[in-house]
Amino acid sequence: MSIESELFKKASVNFNKLEKYGFLKENDEYKYSKIFMNDKFRADISVDKLGNINGKVYDLEMEEEYTNFRIENVLGEFINTVKNEYMKILKDIKNKCFENKYFVFEQSNRIAELIKN
Repeated sequence: MSIESELFKKASVNFNKLEKYGFLKENDEYKYSKIFMNDKFRADISVDKLGNINGKVYDLEMEEEYTNFRIENVLGEFINTVKNEYMKILKDIKNKCFENKYFVFEQSNRIAELIKN
């Protein structure tokens, strides 16, 4: 499971908040870019019409996608720093543009809402 899928699995997107946050709508997708780590990396994040979130990180000096932080159980302070900074961006988007759900599956969430109400 990807970092994005894991972080957003119990969340649903509020599309109105995406544009206020800075996402740009292109066709059926919302796109957002953020430079981080002293202008060395760029995170490109997209949300499709179903609310699925995808992200890529680019090393701006090398001009290529940086994927080392996605490898499981890799030791290294630099790799972990990139991952942590990217996670901060994702968590900020989640906190400001998504609503938490109780469960992963929609039917379970509907039942929970009925019980709650």
